[in-house]
Amino acid sequence: MTISHASELKSILLSALADMKEIVLDVGKVVDVDLSCLQILCSAHRSAMTQKKELRLPAPLPVVFKRAVEEAGYFRRAGCSLDRAETCLWLKAED
Repeated sequence: MTISHASELKSILLSALADMKEIVLDVGKVVDVDLSCLQILCSAHRSAMTQKKELRLPAPLPVVFKRAVEEAGYFRRAGCSLDRAETCLWLKAED
């Protein structure tokens, strides 16, 4: 999930959001993640919320994915202003 695949990821997510009410994105086999794809996932999640749909990542996240989210500063204690149901992809449990 790097910039070289960002366009493809965006297309897949747009199609999934158009066709489905609930999307579970399995990232279990991801070996590399960069900021561009994290931004696309965040945008897709925000789009899902505005469409009253669900986009989620199943737990636990692979180490490489968690590391990318941490290094990008994406882990949060609370979701964005749209996230009334606390479904933010980047919510981090209290340590």
